[in-house]
Amino acid sequence: MDLSHAEYMDSSAMGMLLQLREHSSKKPGSVVLVNGNEAIQDILRIANFSALFTIQ
Repeated sequence: MDLSHAEYMDSSAMGMLLQLREHSSKKPGSVVLVNGNEAIQDILRIANFSALFTIQ
């Protein structure tokens, strides 16, 4: 998922990512999050989303 146009990510957006993962394979790395800005990278890191997604 290309996050280059997102400026911020709130809990509802994070919930949508979790639903996307649930509807795809539950295997880590099946959904790749790319091009997040520094704020989004921090949010994903704090929420430990790297355990669920591949983040580039």
